[in-house]
Amino acid sequence: MPTQTLTRQDVLDILEIARFAPSVHNTQPWKVSWSDTSVTVSLDPEHLLSDGDPTGRETIISLGIFTEAIVIAAKKCGFESKSVSYKDKSSVIVLTKKSSTPSDSQTVALLTQRCTDRSIYTHTEITATTPEDIKKSGREKDVSVWVTTDEATIQKTAQLTSQGIGVALSSPNFRKELSSYLAEPWSRSNRGISVNSLYIPKIIAYLEPIFMRLGIGLGAEVKLEKRRWLSASGIVFIAAKGDMPEYWFQVGRDYLRISLQIERAGLSQATSAATVEASNFHEDIEEMLGTDYRLQCVIRFGNGKKSRAYSPRISAEALLST
Repeated sequence: MPTQTLTRQDVLDILEIARFAPSVHNTQPWKVSWSDTSVTVSLDPEHLLSDGDPTGRETIISLGIFTEAIVIAAKKCGFESKSVSYKDKSSVIVLTKKSSTPSDSQTVALLTQRCTDRSIYTHTEITATTPEDIKKSGREKDVSVWVTTDEATIQKTAQLTSQGIGVALSSPNFRKELSSYLAEPWSRSNRGISVNSLYIPKIIAYLEPIFMRLGIGLGAEVKLEKRRWLSASGIVFIAAKGDMPEYWFQVGRDYLRISLQIERAGLSQATSAATVEASNFHEDIEEMLGTDYRLQCVIRFGNGKKSRAYSPRISAEALLST
């Protein structure tokens, strides 16, 4: 008979893999507790974004991402996910241990090796099957996925994204909050966005937290973001049937599946919430897609840097609630 008892070490083994899941500004806003049969993920109030994510959408999407990462990691550690549920800003993953559960080493490797590549990509031809493979990796019932390599759509998205970034950066409070999550190489912070991952000259990267807080060079930031998106070989749009937390959670689970499929195709990726959160730019995208679903995520993909710049991660031990 299979045992359903989760030990502390089992949970740590799972989290050692799942902790590489991406999150908004790499805040990693998760706290984990467990029982004999389940893992519960709640939000860490110390790392919620009041100005960068006032609706909580990006944080709940991140919760969905991390939950899916736990499902993937649990399978590697010999557990089967019996159910996943979301309620009141937390998720519960019910697990059972089975010695016959197959180990998904490839997916785990993709999860631990993936990163957000914020560089300007070089053009690459996308194979005919790649967009369909990316689209099919989304499985949530209330979520729809579009994948395009159309140049006109890429240009339109780049324009809207740069405009959205401009709106966001016009807020001093947003800039101050973002600057606190820009991690310099000598920083001891285990959260936030590594300035090396911005792929800008090092001296500017090292000064970026100060420049961001003071609002220096905002026009250049907007232009750079547009260039980044114009360099995409393809774009993924993820939209949901509704715009409530339960839908955001589903989007998060699909986001990770899609992200790993992009990695599986040997491509780089980066995400921006500018068109999702700023003003009503999401409506322009929705009209372009011909959908009444609400836009939730936009991912660009293409041929990025061979050398990857990883952002810091907190330890598995630190994720556990005491």
